[in-house]
Amino acid sequence: VEIVTGVREAAAIPWELIRDPKTDTPLALRARTFVRAQPQPAQRPQLPPLPRLSGERPGERVGPIRILLVICRPGGGEDVPFRSVASRLIKGLTEEVRQAFQLDVLRPPTFEQLGRILRQAQAEGRPYHVVHFDGHGMYAEVVQPGQVAEWLRRAMPLLLSGPRRGAHGYLLFENPALEENVQLVDGPALGKLLVEAGVPVLVLNACRSAHAETPDSPPLISEEGAPDVHTQIRAFGSLAQEVMDAGVAGVVAMRYNVYVVTAAQFVADLYAALAQGHTLGEAVSRGRKQLAAQPLRTIAYDPIPLQDWPVPVAYEAAPIALFPQPGRGQASPLHITLAAGDATPQRGTLDPSLPPQPDVGFFGRDETLLALDRAFDTQSVVLLHAYAGSGKTATAA
Repeated sequence: VEIVTGVREAAAIPWELIRDPKTDTPLALRARTFVRAQPQPAQRPQLPPLPRLSGERPGERVGPIRILLVICRPGGGEDVPFRSVASRLIKGLTEEVRQAFQLDVLRPPTFEQLGRILRQAQAEGRPYHVVHFDGHGMYAEVVQPGQVAEWLRRAMPLLLSGPRRGAHGYLLFENPALEENVQLVDGPALGKLLVEAGVPVLVLNACRSAHAETPDSPPLISEEGAPDVHTQIRAFGSLAQEVMDAGVAGVVAMRYNVYVVTAAQFVADLYAALAQGHTLGEAVSRGRKQLAAQPLRTIAYDPIPLQDWPVPVAYEAAPIALFPQPGRGQASPLHITLAAGDATPQRGTLDPSLPPQPDVGFFGRDETLLALDRAFDTQSVVLLHAYAGSGKTATAA
C-alpha cells in the first residue's frame, strides 16, 4: 500500500489506521508494505545502488552497511537515558551482524560535525547509507517572539533555512556554544546535507519528528498565482516530508510522542528486517507488526499494554534494499535480538515477581555515561575514579 497525495491536509491524516471494513483489520498490519510517498519532490531522489554479492562465497556481501548514529542529549543528565536506544541495538548485534553493519557514533553530536563527517565520507568514496538520529524533535512556530520561550528566540539566528512563518518540525542538535546547548535544524537544511553527502536513508526516533498539522484557513492566492506543492510542504509539512522533498530516498520517523522502550524495540526490528534483505518499507511494516504483536511495554517497573504500532511512519521514493533480497544466494538470515525487557529466566530460583533485569545491570549511571562520552569529544584519555564497589568497571564496560 502506497499513500501518494499532493493535498497538504492529507499529510495530517493517520493513514496507518485505515481498516478493512470487512475484517476490521488495519491495512498497515496486513499489507507487506505500507508507505507514504511524495508525488512531486522538488529534487529527484537519489536511490542507492542495488546491493551486490561478491561471488567469492555464497551470500557474501560487498562491504558493510554504514550507519552514522547521532545521539543528542542537549538536556544533559536531566535528559532521557543516554544511549537508551543505541545500547540495546548494539548489544543485540550478533557477530555475523556486526560484520554486516558498520556503526559509527558522531562525536560531538553537533550539526556542524555531522556535515564535516558526511562530506569526508563522501569524498573518500565511502558515503554512509543511513543516518540514525536518536534524540528529540519538536514541532513549533518560532517566528513570533512573544509566543515562544526565551531560548528559542536566542536560537533563531542559527536557523540554517532562516525564520519561516508557520509551525515546522525541528531536530534538536547539541551546540555547546549556546547556553542551552541546543540548535534547531529543520527539514530543508538536513535534507540538503544528506543529498549532498549521498545518504539515501534517514531514521528518526525523535518525538514528534513526523508531526504535521492542517492550516486553520485556506491560503490566500497572491498575484503571483496559487502556491505550488513544494511551498505548501515547506509551510505546513513535517520535517520528514521536507527531507523527502529535498531528495532523500527514504525516511523513517516517529509521528507522535513515543516511549524509549517502544523506539528501542522498533529500531531493533527495523534493522533486523533490513539485514534480512527487505526493503525499507517492508522493514518498517515488519516493525509495526512486531509492536502490535507485543503490546506490553515495561514503563518504570510495570508492563503496560500500549497500542503504539501506528507511531512509525515510512516515506519511500522507491523500494530501497540495503542488502541482497532473501533467497538470492544469502547464506542465512541475520537477526537482532533485544535483551532489554526480557522476562525473568524460566529456570533458577529467582522470585518471578521480581522486575526484569536492567539493561546494563545497574541504575543511575546515565549522567556518568553521558559525561564520559562528552569528555572524549576533547580528550583521548579520561580518568574515572570513585569509591570501591561503586560500579566503575561496569560503567566503563
